[in-house]
Amino acid sequence: MSSLKENGFDVQVVLTDREAVQRTLESFRPDVVGITCVTATYSIAIEILKVVKAFDESIITVMGGHHVTFTVEETLRELSVDYVIRGEGEEVFPALLKNIMRKKPYEILDGVCFRKGNRVYNKNSLALVKDINKLPFPDRSAVEHYDFPGIYILSSRGCPFKCTFCSASNLYGGVLRKRSVENVLDELEEIKGIKSNRVTVQFGDETMTVDTKWAKELCRGIIRRGLKFKWYTNSRVDSINRDLELLKLMKESGCQGLSLGLESGVQEIIDSFNKGITLEQAMGAAEKLRDISMYQQWYLMVGSGNEYDEPGYVRKSVEFMKDFPFDLVQISILTPFPGTKLYYQLEKEGRLLHKKWDYYDGLHCVYRPYGMTAEQIEEELNIAYREIYLHSGLKNFLRRICRFRHSMANSRNFLTFINIIIRVGVFKQDIRFALK
Repeated sequence: MSSLKENGFDVQVVLTDREAVQRTLESFRPDVVGITCVTATYSIAIEILKVVKAFDESIITVMGGHHVTFTVEETLRELSVDYVIRGEGEEVFPALLKNIMRKKPYEILDGVCFRKGNRVYNKNSLALVKDINKLPFPDRSAVEHYDFPGIYILSSRGCPFKCTFCSASNLYGGVLRKRSVENVLDELEEIKGIKSNRVTVQFGDETMTVDTKWAKELCRGIIRRGLKFKWYTNSRVDSINRDLELLKLMKESGCQGLSLGLESGVQEIIDSFNKGITLEQAMGAAEKLRDISMYQQWYLMVGSGNEYDEPGYVRKSVEFMKDFPFDLVQISILTPFPGTKLYYQLEKEGRLLHKKWDYYDGLHCVYRPYGMTAEQIEEELNIAYREIYLHSGLKNFLRRICRFRHSMANSRNFLTFINIIIRVGVFKQDIRFALK
């Protein structure tokens, strides 16, 4: 939005659904509608654009985001979609709008894909911002009235690792680009209440602590400028283990907790994901976080997409997590998202069950496992939640609830979490129904 405003365009940001979009169209009367989505929300995004075209067929529609970056041809078969932007849109989206205004809508721009007749043009190009320090800061006033649990900031883009289940490396050209520490601090200082402990910030980087020297400089900068706020971010267990000073500085600068990907309690499965970590490292990181009283959320997956898709390996993973000192563990079913090595492998092997994108939500098994059925994988998800959360007894369960309540979660998220755990753990309800 800031990039568009900087280029002189009148912009409105709306978080909407297919039912509410009509009201926005009537009040704002846009010439162009841009929309982003992830895989599980692709179908909803298409439905919204169908409403847009039904309202006024002359409105130009543009889609961006992870999913459409890797499904360009399928997306442009939709009559409601005029353009797809592959990669990052801050620079190329304004350039596209200027071309449209100049009556040159099909001039080639990196990352801008379009359909003419039956042919899709420019489908292999990717838009990447060379210097992310030059981008304007987000205009947060556009979404102030929405109930976010915190303020979202990106201090870097990309990821140097190549996990088989993640598309981040492909989306950003396999390169990690960091903003300068001073640039991040300048953005933080613009946030209202940032010096009075009234603000919670979520650094949404794929993994903020890869460059531990840079991360420590940021923490020192937060302390030096007198910024007082709670913050959370994503990390890796190898970063936490190799630099103890980093963890102390993060705590001192206001960091309340970390989210870390373990993915499995079976080393062979972790290795098959090309994750590059060990169970020993994970346990070491968890103990260090516990010792420093920092909240820890972990990510775990059921399924592997390979020969380890057998009940014995699934149970072995669950057994490991039972005694793991987590505060919150988010468990999902391994999902082959477009753009990942896993997706292309399963597609080549003919093991994708379908491409009903609504079901690519981490709650449904959308591929054919080797040693189990898809239905068995889905049931193992329910078993994993029940056994991992309820195994250690009521005392530890209540401790985790208390820790979660004092994390960044707002009251709505907290009550939702308790409701789900009770439904799945006590009443043995399917988690998909519990979430509804």
